[in-house]
Amino acid sequence: AIPTELGSMSDLLLDFVLASNKFSSSLPTELGQMSKLTYGFRAEFNELSSSIPTELGRHSHLNGRLALKSNLLSLAIPTEVGNFVRIRSNLELGSNQLGLKEEASKQPAVPTQLGRLSQLVDGLSLGPNSLNSFLPTELGLLTEMDGALFMASSLLYRSIPTELGTLTRLESLELSDNSLRSVIPTQLAQLSCSSTWPGYVDLSFNNLCGDVPTELGYMTEQELISK
Repeated sequence: AIPTELGSMSDLLLDFVLASNKFSSSLPTELGQMSKLTYGFRAEFNELSSSIPTELGRHSHLNGRLALKSNLLSLAIPTEVGNFVRIRSNLELGSNQLGLKEEASKQPAVPTQLGRLSQLVDGLSLGPNSLNSFLPTELGLLTEMDGALFMASSLLYRSIPTELGTLTRLESLELSDNSLRSVIPTQLAQLSCSSTWPGYVDLSFNNLCGDVPTELGYMTEQELISK
């Protein structure tokens, strides 16, 4: 187990790394007391269970990497992730069991507060998970991101927000293997304006319908994957 006493090292730790181990307990809420944590919080590739503690949202000074991917974490992503307003490196929560048991009609399991991470650059990875959620339009506020937005295999439903077209620096958009429906927004053509392209947009294995917008016609087959 991860000892709760680590939280008492609030004046010492600038970086927290427990990645690639066999920790199988929950994350202690006391870890939210590490007020000087700046460079990163990494506990990926473990067997951590239960939910993500809301207390982690106290790390508002964190500008490095927050990685909790490849664990057994469950329940909804806490809205407190919106407190990481200085984070620039990756936010990685994929390959867990995060999500809601039933479709959320009002508050999605993908919190709208993620739109506050306006300095996030390297990427946002929320899949695969069991989010059972729609995509909030606020994701379109992450306009500094030039890495990947990865949300494949996450039980996403409803339509693709047109606001994702504002992410013109994005290298890749991965929304495959969900239950997204309606038409493909023409605004996604704006993604190819990025200097990092050719990247790709993967919308395969969804319930999308209608015609592929002509605005996407100049994307190559490798750049637009829609089945």
